[in-house]
Amino acid sequence: MDGGDFEQVCELFQDMATHQIQPSNTPDKKRVVYGQICRDLKVPVFSIWDEEHTRSCRARFPANKVGGVHLCFSTEVEPKAGLGLDEVARRVFEKYDHRSAISSEHYSRDLWEWRAFDEKDRFVIRAALGE
Repeated sequence: MDGGDFEQVCELFQDMATHQIQPSNTPDKKRVVYGQICRDLKVPVFSIWDEEHTRSCRARFPANKVGGVHLCFSTEVEPKAGLGLDEVARRVFEKYDHRSAISSEHYSRDLWEWRAFDEKDRFVIRAALGE
């Protein structure tokens, strides 16, 4: 992977760290993008979790305060606290073989099978992001 690939990872993480997810069904709960290791692909995958369930994470962005976090990583992805987002992106980028996971074209889990996102998946993602 080259520097351009790393820059894309950095930009993606920055976008996730600055985007506030507004849940439509529970406006009192804050939502965050949560990065954890996929047991099958062995790379970080991202999902949307209630912020209250991610408070034990050490890598939290943009700030480690209740209600102020938009992106966090499980301790298995990043066990250190106090790192900048660029440093976390570098560590994630260098540690995992993203290209092989992406080239497998397995993105979404459905009944223990991996497949590319379909229109239903995209609808749910857009709804979760409030679009």
